[in-house]
Amino acid sequence: MYSKTLKKLSIMLFAVILLMAIPQSLSINFQEVSAYEEKSLILDVFTQKTPFNGHGLNQSSDPFAPYEVVKLYGNLTYNGHPLANVPVTFNITGPPNKLYNYTFEVTRETNESGIASLDFSFPQPNDTKIIGIWTVKALAEYKGRSACDILTFRVDWIIKILSVKPVNSTGDYQGVFGIGGEMGVEVTLRNIARTFQNTTLFIGFHDELNVYFGNKTENFNIEPNNKTVKIYFKLPIPKWAVPGNAVLYACAFTPNETAYCPQMSSVFYISQFKPPLTINIHDLSIVNLELARNRVAKGEKVEISVTVRNEGTETENATVNLYCNLTLIDKLQVNNLKPYAVRKLSLELDTADLDVGKYAILAEIPPLPAEAEIEDNFMTKEFTIYTPYHDPAIINVSSPVSEAVTGDIIPIEVTLKNNGTEVESFSVEVYANSTIIGETNISHLSPAKILKKILNWNTTGFKEGKYVISANILAPEDENMKNNNFIDGIIHLRLPLRRFHDLAVEYVSVDKHEATIGETVTITVQVKNEGNFTEKINVKVYANQTLIENQTLENVAPSEEKIIVFVWNTTGFKEGKYIVKAEIPPLLTEENTENNCKYEIITLLQPLPPSMWNLFIILLIIILLLLLFITIFTLRRKRKAKRGRLAALIKLSLMRPPGFEPGSSAREAGVLPG
Repeated sequence: MYSKTLKKLSIMLFAVILLMAIPQSLSINFQEVSAYEEKSLILDVFTQKTPFNGHGLNQSSDPFAPYEVVKLYGNLTYNGHPLANVPVTFNITGPPNKLYNYTFEVTRETNESGIASLDFSFPQPNDTKIIGIWTVKALAEYKGRSACDILTFRVDWIIKILSVKPVNSTGDYQGVFGIGGEMGVEVTLRNIARTFQNTTLFIGFHDELNVYFGNKTENFNIEPNNKTVKIYFKLPIPKWAVPGNAVLYACAFTPNETAYCPQMSSVFYISQFKPPLTINIHDLSIVNLELARNRVAKGEKVEISVTVRNEGTETENATVNLYCNLTLIDKLQVNNLKPYAVRKLSLELDTADLDVGKYAILAEIPPLPAEAEIEDNFMTKEFTIYTPYHDPAIINVSSPVSEAVTGDIIPIEVTLKNNGTEVESFSVEVYANSTIIGETNISHLSPAKILKKILNWNTTGFKEGKYVISANILAPEDENMKNNNFIDGIIHLRLPLRRFHDLAVEYVSVDKHEATIGETVTITVQVKNEGNFTEKINVKVYANQTLIENQTLENVAPSEEKIIVFVWNTTGFKEGKYIVKAEIPPLLTEENTENNCKYEIITLLQPLPPSMWNLFIILLIIILLLLLFITIFTLRRKRKAKRGRLAALIKLSLMRPPGFEPGSSAREAGVLPG
């Protein structure tokens, strides 16, 4: 078995070296774009699962257990700046299945930091329809632009016990154990998270009468990324256990002592006839192999750490062999490693004698005698040795200002990039012509990273003229000086304009130049702010020395014109010529006051006496009114007399005596006197 294991390790190591031998032209390079380079609307949705929370566009988050609460965050930015009070829609879709697909949408507004948040829980944890890949699609719109990001995460038991079974000392399944002896237990579990997860395993069993025995409890850090882990235990079978069918079970608990997942169990048989066993299970595992850096400059030393765990039931002594490609570089000793204990071993690898290129580190534990599992006895990690190269560069210098007034603050943006292979720290100087106007220190700029720095140039004290803006890098170890200087365009500085007040009346007009006393005269005045301050203008209008009216204009901008209308009621004024003057009282610091008033002349006349024709017209109207009165009076008298006669006839007809013949007169009938 030992020779088969060495053969398997040799084949795996050869495969790793063969993969590294593939030409570089077949590799795929992903260019990282810094956030400050994005000139658009960006929406990034992620979860609370730090550090693998799904930051970045179209990423996945660390998984969630069915009983956990999902906290979603949508970070909305425009040109790198957070947007507040913008609605973000979260479309959440559960794993597809034939029974029921969970789908819902929720909208949340972003806060002042540009974050829209949503918390939600899954349906019943034992509902198998929630197990699988969930998808979150976040959408937002802002000023005609739209943004979208898709996040995925898996829902399942983070730590899950895949199986628990009774075994013998070689790790093989055994279903019958004798009373008074020991039984071996193999627990298989996995961790779907991307980080180590701490769990406490509890192992026990009960007999046919449900009497519980054994309480083996151990704490472990389970490896990430869905790796299958097998851990072995031994439990005593008391002599008072009832022979017959028994149930072996295992539970996994969180640090808060809650269950990670449902417990697993299996059935075995307790026999009073089978000889009791003594269990001794051997199993060592390499649970982690770490390199301090996966890119190492030639000549540097890189620290290598190997973590070994005893997953058997016996105290072990072993050797860990470390290979760099096919070359054995060291043997690390592990002594007196107790069951379930963990030990971390370290060494430094000097790369001075290694060529530039890719390498594989292999950590391997030679199989122990009768070891139950050997698949976890080795682990590999890759790293690259490169030739260091220093090259910080200035790729742009710009300013949004091309003309300014001396005394202004002008922003100047310097864009830097690390074109080398090392993290760089250096200083940058910015010049206006040959005068240094600012300096900034750059610390720990990573390779391929782009950084923008803004310098505010205070132009106070600089003379009027044209200035060429440039920037220069000071880096002692720089190996490429050609990109250390960058010259921008020209900024033209001018002297500031003289600040002054100047209010003017441009014209005054009247709707009539002659008016009768008692009439109203409309006066129109146009004023202008000919200074370069925003002003409050008070306009007064006079008739000779008498103030007719004053009006006030607020916030009149430089060069702005305004028209004001005044109405002059001339009642009470005397006949004669009047000078209508529109005037703006001079300001205290106003130098030009000659344009502060304008004039117009208007003549007021007495009302004319009534003429003979006017008297004739008035007399004629009086006569006509008199005739109309007489006519109406006459008509009314006639109408009254007619009504009297009609009433008399009616009365007569009602009072005729007996013997009155039709056709005889009233007087003949004796009704009227003779």
